[in-house]
Amino acid sequence: MMLSTRILPNTITQLRNVSSKYIRPHPRHYKRRLFEAALAPVVQAEKLSCEQIIEAAAMKKKMAKEEYMPIELALADKVKSWIIKEDFKLIAVCQLLPVTGRQKLLACNQLRLKNLEVKTYGNKIMKKVFEGTAVETLNVMLQGNNAVVYGKDINSLKSMMTELNKLSWLTPLAVVIDDTIIAVKEAEALAKLPSLDGVRAEIVQILSKIPMDTVSHIEHHVTTLGNTLEEVSKK
Repeated sequence: MMLSTRILPNTITQLRNVSSKYIRPHPRHYKRRLFEAALAPVVQAEKLSCEQIIEAAAMKKKMAKEEYMPIELALADKVKSWIIKEDFKLIAVCQLLPVTGRQKLLACNQLRLKNLEVKTYGNKIMKKVFEGTAVETLNVMLQGNNAVVYGKDINSLKSMMTELNKLSWLTPLAVVIDDTIIAVKEAEALAKLPSLDGVRAEIVQILSKIPMDTVSHIEHHVTTLGNTLEEVSKK
C-alpha cells in the first residue's frame, strides 16, 4: 500500500493506492440468499421425554460426584497420609449443623487442648480417604455437612464424648476405635469405664482362654467316649 501526496493550491490531498492482490468480497444478491434460506432443509430437533431428561440429568450429576479433579485427589492423599502419620486410634464422624465461625473456632481450639482435632473436609474428599480401608462403610454416613474428630489415645474417648455432648452443632454419628466401628451408644458405655486398655487386656485374655477350653472339652469328650466304648465291648 502506498501513499502519494498531491499538492494543490491552498490544499493538501492524500490519495490511497490499494494493491490489486486484495480481492474485495462480492456477496451474492440478497434475493438469491433469501431463496436458498427458504429452500434449506428443516431438521427437527430431537425430542426427549421427561424420563429421558431426568435420567440424563441424574447421570450427569452422578458422574460429577464420582469423578475427581487432580487437586481433589492430591488433597485426599494428603489427608490420608496425615492420618497415618499421626497414628490416630480414635475417630468420630459427626453431623455438622449451622454454627458461626467464631463459635466453631473457639470450640475447635478447646478440643485441641484436650488432644482432639476437628477437621471439616468435604464429603467427597473423605469418601476417597476412607476408600479401600477398614472404615470404608462410614461413607454411607457422609451426607450433607460432616466433620471428623480425631484422637491419638483411645482413653480420650470419655473426654471426646463429654465435649461432643456439650456442642449443639456437632452430633456424633459413629465412632471408630482401632479400625473397629461402634455405635454412639456403645461408645458412651465404653466412655464410662475407667480404662479401655484394661478392657482390651481382659478381652484378649478371654479370647485366649477360648481355644484352651475348647481343646480341654474335646479331650474330655474323647476320653469319655473311649471309656464308654470299652465298657460296651466288655459286655
